[in-house]
Amino acid sequence: MNRKLFKAEALPLPLLEKIGLASDGRILLIKEDFLALLSGVRTQVVKLHGISDGGQTLDEVHAKISLQKTNEGELDVMFHPIYKQSEDVRPQYVSKEEAAQLQDGTVNVIWKQVNDPIIGKKEVVIEFDQETHEFVTTDTKKILVPDLVNNEELTPAQKEAYRKGKEVELSDGTVFRYTGTQREGILSNRVAIIASIILDGGISYLLFEGLKSLSGKLHTYNAENRKFSEGYDNALQELKEQYSKQNLDASLDDSIEHLQRKNKTGLSR
Repeated sequence: MNRKLFKAEALPLPLLEKIGLASDGRILLIKEDFLALLSGVRTQVVKLHGISDGGQTLDEVHAKISLQKTNEGELDVMFHPIYKQSEDVRPQYVSKEEAAQLQDGTVNVIWKQVNDPIIGKKEVVIEFDQETHEFVTTDTKKILVPDLVNNEELTPAQKEAYRKGKEVELSDGTVFRYTGTQREGILSNRVAIIASIILDGGISYLLFEGLKSLSGKLHTYNAENRKFSEGYDNALQELKEQYSKQNLDASLDDSIEHLQRKNKTGLSR
């Protein structure tokens, strides 16, 4: 989960149109990738056009994209192409040994306190994107920590662990952690979870489905990773009631129905 850092009206539409991700003022991204951009994280791999590289213009490139503010305060598009081999460039505060552990998957995430030349001390989590073969660094202040997951309230210790990129386990056996390498911002041993944020006006529910495993790889669908608890079912019902009352985003109902259809294929819950 990530905080929304950017406003939709600030998106660099001319550039997005140039690379084939916008047309006539409309963003040509699916909802999940669009929200990922506004949250400052990477999209999934998308197809781009007209990208310049080494003086040449490439007709078609597959890459993840994200947004970054320029020194002038405007938004620019960052490209994360799929490299054939790991990039040697590592953050200066990551040792060779740590980099190797991230690259080979021995360690999934590293939390550090670092000194920023502009803002001073800050906390970051460092990961390695196995799809693009790049190191990904996330300022922990940008991480939105859920108050509840599957209707189970997180303890202060669990919230702190999540903020540092560590795994959090619920009483129902669900395990999840933050990630900056995927647009959902969450990895889990379940293909879907429901996270909740307590707001002044009540509780806001967010459905995350199609999640990747804790290692960042696609799930092989089985009974275990689709084993949803009573807390999940209750949160799902409350989410549907919330969106029904607010009459928001009919596409979400479609995704819920799609998830429910997948859950009725004979596997135990």
